[in-house]
Amino acid sequence: MVYNALVAFVIDGDILGKEITETILQDYLTAQHIKLRLIDGNRRIVPQISTINQEYRASFKPLQEGLIQRNEFEKCTKAIKNEQNLIISGNAGYGKSGCTEAIIDYCEIEKIPYIAIKMDRKIPQKNCDIWGQQLGFPGSISYALHSISKNKRAVIILDQLDNLRWTQANSSEALSVCMELIKQVRYLNYEREYKIIIVFVCRAYDLHNDNNIKALFETESNTNQENNKWERVVVQFFDEDVVERIIVEKYKIIT
Repeated sequence: MVYNALVAFVIDGDILGKEITETILQDYLTAQHIKLRLIDGNRRIVPQISTINQEYRASFKPLQEGLIQRNEFEKCTKAIKNEQNLIISGNAGYGKSGCTEAIIDYCEIEKIPYIAIKMDRKIPQKNCDIWGQQLGFPGSISYALHSISKNKRAVIILDQLDNLRWTQANSSEALSVCMELIKQVRYLNYEREYKIIIVFVCRAYDLHNDNNIKALFETESNTNQENNKWERVVVQFFDEDVVERIIVEKYKIIT
């Protein structure tokens, strides 16, 4: 079955002159209902990333009509296109998770490798290597993603940054792992033609008032290097035209 699928991919697929990456091959095998087994070594990276991403997406429940398009989505995807590290902030319930879903949709359409993690469920511990091993990788998630995306940009989404101080006694250790990860990505990007982009998601209150979280980004920004700057997207109330589009004719009569 696998052999026939790969033969069909070569003969019938529109791949002439195109680069074949692990992500493209993984998507094709998934469409053919072929699942990869987890085995030791780097070969387990792609299926393990897929498993983690599926867990992340399963926690998001959109409205019945699906994801509502909003202006913040465009700002997020623009940052990814420009290979700009990103901080998504906003009050609880304002739609930060919707922004990450928009980023993921964009990554899947553009075949950009990504890994999305909710840090309140998979808490960073000890150091990047140990945390990566706890997630099922040979080492740090930065090196795992780097190994499958050397010739194209990639995205790391770290959600629930603000919840770290509520989910364990020593949140400074988790934030220290985040700082180590940021530095790893920065050094990896020096040798990459296309960058790895980091996206942090955090409540606005904690981003502005938690000194440890503020220091996480201020330390990087103070290096005065353009690649270390963080693009910030603040998720606000729905724009009035978006609300009107959702409610349609009833909008004019509601107080």
